[in-house]
Amino acid sequence: MTFSAFGPAFAESVTVTDWQAWESLSDAEKANIAPYCGGSFVAPVVAVPADLPAQQTYFTFNQSVSDKELNHTLTGDVNIHSAQGTLAADEVFYSTTTRKGDLQGNVVMRTENEGISGNDAEVNLETYYSLIKEAQFVLYEQDIHGEANEMERTDQDTYKARQITFTRCVPSSNAWNIKASKLTVDNEEGMATAWNARIEVQNVPVLYTPYIAFPLDDRPRTGLLTPTFGSANSLPYYIHLAPNYDDTVTPIITADDGTVLDNEFRFLTENHSATNQIAYQVIDGEDSSDRWGVSHEQTGTLPGDISYDFSTKWVSDVYFDSTYYRGSDEVDEQELSFDLKKKLAGFNNTLAFDYTRPVDDSTEDFETYSTKLSTSKGIFSSTLLYETQEEYEETSDADADDYDYMRAPELALTFKPKTTLLGFSTQEKFRAGYFTRELSDAQIDDLSGDDLDYATNAYRAHGSLQLYRTYKADRGFYFKPNLEMFATGYDMSNDEGFDLEEEYGGSSVSQYAWRTSFDTGFNLISGINTVSPRLYYAYAPLTDQDGPILDSDESTSFNLFTASRFSGYDRVGDMSRLSGSLTYKYRPDSRDTDLFSATFSKGIMLAQERLTEDGVDDVDDDWSPEYSDWNLDLTYTPGTDWTFKASAEVYHDWDDFESYSASAHYNPSGNGFAYFEALREEEDDEDDEDYETVFDYLSAGFYLPVWQNIAVIGYASVEKEAEDIGLDQYQFSKLLYGLEYDNCCWSFRFATLETASDDDESNALYPTSTDTSYYVEVTLKGIGTDTGSSIESILNRLDFGYTGRLFNYQ
Repeated sequence: MTFSAFGPAFAESVTVTDWQAWESLSDAEKANIAPYCGGSFVAPVVAVPADLPAQQTYFTFNQSVSDKELNHTLTGDVNIHSAQGTLAADEVFYSTTTRKGDLQGNVVMRTENEGISGNDAEVNLETYYSLIKEAQFVLYEQDIHGEANEMERTDQDTYKARQITFTRCVPSSNAWNIKASKLTVDNEEGMATAWNARIEVQNVPVLYTPYIAFPLDDRPRTGLLTPTFGSANSLPYYIHLAPNYDDTVTPIITADDGTVLDNEFRFLTENHSATNQIAYQVIDGEDSSDRWGVSHEQTGTLPGDISYDFSTKWVSDVYFDSTYYRGSDEVDEQELSFDLKKKLAGFNNTLAFDYTRPVDDSTEDFETYSTKLSTSKGIFSSTLLYETQEEYEETSDADADDYDYMRAPELALTFKPKTTLLGFSTQEKFRAGYFTRELSDAQIDDLSGDDLDYATNAYRAHGSLQLYRTYKADRGFYFKPNLEMFATGYDMSNDEGFDLEEEYGGSSVSQYAWRTSFDTGFNLISGINTVSPRLYYAYAPLTDQDGPILDSDESTSFNLFTASRFSGYDRVGDMSRLSGSLTYKYRPDSRDTDLFSATFSKGIMLAQERLTEDGVDDVDDDWSPEYSDWNLDLTYTPGTDWTFKASAEVYHDWDDFESYSASAHYNPSGNGFAYFEALREEEDDEDDEDYETVFDYLSAGFYLPVWQNIAVIGYASVEKEAEDIGLDQYQFSKLLYGLEYDNCCWSFRFATLETASDDDESNALYPTSTDTSYYVEVTLKGIGTDTGSSIESILNRLDFGYTGRLFNYQ
């Protein structure tokens, strides 16, 4: 122990001396503090004598009086430096024998994260013990400060306060505070706990709780997460089971649909990670009961270095998710998938299993199973696929033509050798499989006439050889010739008496086809301007292709830069088409990316295309060349914040749009954004009642600050059928609006989500029947977290550009 007579010491209240205005903070200290907070508490640097021996107590003072029992009275700016921290007082009575002391007048104690001041104190420099009366304190990392009748340090990491008031707000604000009979701060566990706590807003009590706990650091802790109030009240409670296991229990309370208890369990180990969610309706709604949802997602590695992915989702009804998790889509099918991956002898192997089944109140017809084994190594790959389907009795009203052909099974091989043939690269493909619709006995009994063909089963073997090459020269010139040759054989059977000879020319059929394409282009560069013309020609002759159609569909669109009119492997459509495009790019010298680009493309059909799914059309003597739509794509990027895009397909005679899209995106730094989009497209879901109907959509979204700590958020989507002319034909399908306010010590969020009801039949811009939900969230900073926020989940599910909060200050 060392005594030295020098000073001065610090002695004012820490809530005064340690508060630093924003302008006085260093850049590092400003990093996580909002500029509208006015400042922050900063622990002052305490000058410790350079010659202080490690683990030794060091006293400084102006005067001292000692007796023969080694009791010392130190006065005048007394400072005590020790491993326990730093103490200061006007006067100290200290016993060298017991290492205990009494401090009086302007007492201040400082540790790495705490500053405490008071009128007098008791300390034990042997055991870390201290007791400070009439205390004022600051927790620097949390910016929490307050006052207590007394504050006791029981060991190196634990403090206990009695009759305490504390807050996260700036010293001049009384926005909120908590009064409690006792508070325990445990730095080792990173938790603070208050008993008999009363939350006050503007000094008015608003909530009493016998117990409240909150974290002091970023470590996960058991406790209540931010609740959400409104149309659905959610009260998430987080349970920290272990560093790699946790559970969140959330009651979701609604006015009309009862209460659902949602439980999400997560775990992470060295080899596995998973999220399991179970929700059950514990209180019935007005018209519903026993509703539930289950999902599980898991990935990991099994012994033998086998990796896997497992996921499944099951719900009681189609509308379960959209009812209790607003912004979610309806669920039509129960799903389960399981994949295994293993690398063996240099081969990448995958075994995948998938199962779907209709939700009991959906309009889906079939439950399906599929198993696929894939392997690849370098130039070789293969896939073995087995599929099956059967009607699901609870929902199905399927006819025979609703049954798809299933591969039961099919083997596919691909070989892409590194050697060339006459300078051309090659790719060889072969696939063989058995195809059946697996009609039920009842479906077969209802067949007659030509419909008996639905009972036809077929073996198919298909092979192809592709030759291709790329020639390159200066100015970006390239020329890519491509040749593909196909051979397909079928062996069919029909046990219901269907005449295969008449329909297909026999039970065994072989067909051959070929096609070729030529792709060429180059760049014309003049300073900051680039012009890139491109030509693509595709040709395929008409050949006899009489086999059954097992997996091919004909495209009804005039697609550019493609040599195929059919998907699948049963048909190679005859064609003679020329596609062309012209691309212009403008890139100033000051930029690394294009300021503006435009692509114009067009195609012409040079010969009648006679092969269809139904057979071969007769020669049309009056046929004349046909033209594709006019295609235009534009991109304009004036800076890092703005991007404008537009694309359109205009009918050849320029009388209307086949499709279009136009968008403007504003993305400044941070998570703020704004966008507008106009779109025309055709509904391509065959199960949708609006299948093949063309719709026009308008949508807009934004999340932007309107003040330094206030942001607005919104999203709107309107739609109409394309054949309905006029802006007055649009109708809202979804509308979201909200407000976010951030303060130094609390934050507030409000959001309303409105969607058009399924039973709305009005033609007004705003539907007369809507499903409306509103939500309110308040977070007290320092003791709350927005983890588990319902509003956050809704914004993420809407998928309109939201990526996270604008205000992420501590």
